[in-house]
Amino acid sequence: MRRYKILPSESGLWYVIDSLTGLPAERYGRPLTGLTRYEAEEAAFNLSESTPPWMALVRPRRR
Repeated sequence: MRRYKILPSESGLWYVIDSLTGLPAERYGRPLTGLTRYEAEEAAFNLSESTPPWMALVRPRRR
């Protein structure tokens, strides 16, 4: 299971979501929203590949 997935927005653009938190993923402090489908697919793939496998099992703490 990949941690990062893409979803379409109502505007027709795409965003990358972190499946653990349910929030838009961020790269270099910027949310990955308002992307073309190609950009979103590339970002999700790159983020998923750079995440160590053990991190996919770690659930974030609830505050």
